[in-house]
Amino acid sequence: MIEWALICAIAAVILFVLEVFVPTGGTAGLLGTVATAAFVILLFMHDTTYGLAAAIVVIMSIPLVLYLIVRFWPDTPIGRMMTLRSEPRHSPADHGDAGIEATEEAETTLVGKRGQSVTPLRPVGVCVIDGRRRDCISESGTIPAEVEVEVVSADGMQVKVRQV
Repeated sequence: MIEWALICAIAAVILFVLEVFVPTGGTAGLLGTVATAAFVILLFMHDTTYGLAAAIVVIMSIPLVLYLIVRFWPDTPIGRMMTLRSEPRHSPADHGDAGIEATEEAETTLVGKRGQSVTPLRPVGVCVIDGRRRDCISESGTIPAEVEVEVVSADGMQVKVRQV
């Protein structure tokens, strides 16, 4: 019984890893869940203490496994295809706080700059500022396309502009 339980445990791990990296539509995850249940049941059939210990380990490992999936899956090739990203995401922990400081610095240097509206801003539209296309919000009213605009404020992703 213990040999079959170990085979089921190994199969469950392989199937869960396969589910993360290969688009199986949930089939590998379902089979991994069945293999995990068979692992626990087989250990209960061998000895109640082993079965109870296995059930506790399985239940306690679920949050850790879910965390790992949520943390690493979007950076896998399949995760990037399904979330429509071409590059792996970078967390602020990868570069210290440099990413946060660079964003704050970019926000403060953006205020007062001039650019041109590409689309009409009613009140949201697209402007070219410093050679980059940015989503902008008009400070008040609508702004037609192809006019000069000036950045009034920049807060995170929100850039407010007014017509010059």
